[in-house]
Amino acid sequence: MSKRGRGSIYKQPNCATYMIQYFRAGRRIREATGLDSLRAAQQRLTQRLAQCDAGEVIELSRNRTLIAELWEGLERHYRINARKSAECLRRRWNHLSPYFSNLPAVNISHDVLERYVDQRLAEGASNATVNRELAALKTAFRLGYQNQKVRQVPVFPHLRENNVRAGFIEDAEYEALTANCSELWLRLFIEIAYSFGWRKSEILSLRVRQVSLATRTIRLDPGTTKNEDGREVSMTERVYVLARQAIAGKSKDDFLLTRDDGKPVRCFRATWSNLTKAAGLEGTLIHDLRRSGARQLRRAGVPESVVQKIGGWKTAAMFKRYAIVSDGDIRSAISRLEESRLEQAKAENSHDDSHDSTKSGGAGARLDAGKVN
Repeated sequence: MSKRGRGSIYKQPNCATYMIQYFRAGRRIREATGLDSLRAAQQRLTQRLAQCDAGEVIELSRNRTLIAELWEGLERHYRINARKSAECLRRRWNHLSPYFSNLPAVNISHDVLERYVDQRLAEGASNATVNRELAALKTAFRLGYQNQKVRQVPVFPHLRENNVRAGFIEDAEYEALTANCSELWLRLFIEIAYSFGWRKSEILSLRVRQVSLATRTIRLDPGTTKNEDGREVSMTERVYVLARQAIAGKSKDDFLLTRDDGKPVRCFRATWSNLTKAAGLEGTLIHDLRRSGARQLRRAGVPESVVQKIGGWKTAAMFKRYAIVSDGDIRSAISRLEESRLEQAKAENSHDDSHDSTKSGGAGARLDAGKVN
């Protein structure tokens, strides 16, 4: 037993966490800390003794906070702050709730969390998916700690991610997609994504008022993008022609991309699957358009910082995850290297031939000069 002033710290038999004991107004109080660190338990005891000396009311809840309660606090936090990823939060809870929902927060340890990781990987979840689920749970714990619902935040595991983006649409493949695309909204979607590298959600949320035919620009309003920043780009000729057709007969608050019945486009997985199949590009992802758009801009000589601004990448590190150099780019670079070497070799051979010729010409001149007619 460790003593500290008027209190003490100890462990119950076969218990991994510490108890503290102190006196208030002559009454002995025993408190389960839920802490397995002696130093942290000493800090808790010091805090309690200070509260006793100050005459503060110490409320010790006998009810253990459940993970489900912490998650409710996280959802409330998202609503209050109008977080855009609220839908993702619900999907993550669908996986977390069967394992954690009815567990007391005090029972969550690194070992328990690793067991969850093991289970999710066995179910086929990717490292990145598991990390996002654990990150949400960790945020719930942090909010619970701030609201004094939990006394500590456990150490959360973090899996290594291979998050480099892959997959590009080459020019010939792009032509195949557009050739098999009969719907105006889809044709315009492809053109915007392939030209500017904008996200699917950003394009689908565009309203007519964000398109200016007079200045030939399209803008994304601040607060409507993933990184909250607004962006504006000049339209290419193809985008301009398609956008002009798409806004015909619409009011300024109507969506730019609408189906034949006037309803805005929300999800088009089936349409995309049918299109890629018709174009002979099964397995091509919608997000490949974003990667390809970034590469098209880089190939055109646009500085990387400007490409980041157009596409909405917040940092250079996030942009580099897209690995916008493809196998074709590498082959082209090697081809240019070979051409450069051949040109250099030709130049050297030409120089040597010229040098030999000069030498020969000089000797002949001297012989001629020595002749007597």
